[in-house]
Amino acid sequence: MCYADLASAVDDISAFRRPSGLLDAGRVIPETMALLRDALTEAGVVTYDADVTISGSGVAVLSIAQGVVVRIDDRWIGWPTTARRWQVHPARQPRRAARLLAVQLGGDPFLRLRMEFPGWSILRIAEGQICAVPMAPALPAVETYSVDDLAVRLRAIEEGQRC
Repeated sequence: MCYADLASAVDDISAFRRPSGLLDAGRVIPETMALLRDALTEAGVVTYDADVTISGSGVAVLSIAQGVVVRIDDRWIGWPTTARRWQVHPARQPRRAARLLAVQLGGDPFLRLRMEFPGWSILRIAEGQICAVPMAPALPAVETYSVDDLAVRLRAIEEGQRC
């Protein structure tokens, strides 16, 4: 383990401890989600605000890829790895959890689209249906059922804008 890993492993969110030594869940969960998303972006996994939901009980959920839902509470960050198995990591170490998650998601073509086309919000609408909404208002939204088709269409639209 290198020094940077050791330093971040100590406690990413120690500032949110109460005088009692316990973590303040109301502050920890949103901060953990923010740190996790920042670290995922650094690792090449783009997430949007629309990917995040907060349950009535305060648990945060990040829907990243098909079948990958990250659950964050005041103690744990967890996500499915294989059928009926979950990877669980301490919530106080979101950067390390993000590195583990990024390795698992490395081959997802949907997430690669988000990196390749940062000017577009790329979302899964329904089973197999993908939509790309431009951040520039003059461009049209694009819907399709194939990641490859969406990439071709977005490249064509972006090339047309450069001419």
